[in-house]
Amino acid sequence: MKCLRVGDSIFGGGVCERMTQATRLDRINEVLNQKLAKYKSECTIQEDDRELLVRQLVAIKKENARLRREIEKIKSVRVFSR
Repeated sequence: MKCLRVGDSIFGGGVCERMTQATRLDRINEVLNQKLAKYKSECTIQEDDRELLVRQLVAIKKENARLRREIEKIKSVRVFSR
């Protein structure tokens, strides 16, 4: 990039510095956007994992409740058969 000398522009001095700063900020913005995309992806994966774990937990609780009912049923049959 060729910087303008003072007086080469109607904007006066500082054009080169502003162009340099804009280029630097563009690079920083690109890196931050890449990080943001990575974090969004990781967040989506974690949300999917959490959803799976919640579904598994609900299924296990239902199975646990069913087994407890079965145990109570077996206990009540033993009491009546004595």
